[in-house]
Amino acid sequence: MYSRLPSLVLALSLGCTSCWFQKPPPRVFIPPPAKARPSIPRHQPELPDPGIELKITAELPPLPVAEIPALPPPPAPKRVPPAPIPRPVPVMPPPPPTEVPPLPPQIGRIFTDDQLRDYKRNLDESLDRSRKALLTVGGKRMNPKQQEDVRRVQIFQKQAELAREQDLIAAVELAKRADLLAQELLRQLP
Repeated sequence: MYSRLPSLVLALSLGCTSCWFQKPPPRVFIPPPAKARPSIPRHQPELPDPGIELKITAELPPLPVAEIPALPPPPAPKRVPPAPIPRPVPVMPPPPPTEVPPLPPQIGRIFTDDQLRDYKRNLDESLDRSRKALLTVGGKRMNPKQQEDVRRVQIFQKQAELAREQDLIAAVELAKRADLLAQELLRQLP
């Protein structure tokens, strides 16, 4: 059995070579050489001499004339009556204003005459003192912080004047702040 083995291996190896299974190389298409096109001579047709008169040998029959039937004239446009002009509607003037509705009641404190007099006196005194202090300080040299304090006093004074009618207590407080700040400013300057 072993003696046949080498011959069997040799036979199989020869049978399995790639030469048996090789595909033929693909054929390459080579196109035939192009044929030269014959050149067409291009020449101008000879024109007759302009001095020579051409005669037409064949006469063409006259073209038939088609008759167009006469159409009736278009109908006259219908007259549309104009739309009636609307009469202007008289505009009624608005009724004259009746009474102006009263302002809603303001919620606030109710002062006695003595309290009202005291608040107004305190407000006026504080505003007067702060104005006099600003007049005194006005001609002196001040650093930026002191100038800012002067602006704050002026703002408090304006706010107190504006709040005088709506809220008397707030106006008095603002005037007191302006007065305290102005007095402090007077103490700082020589």
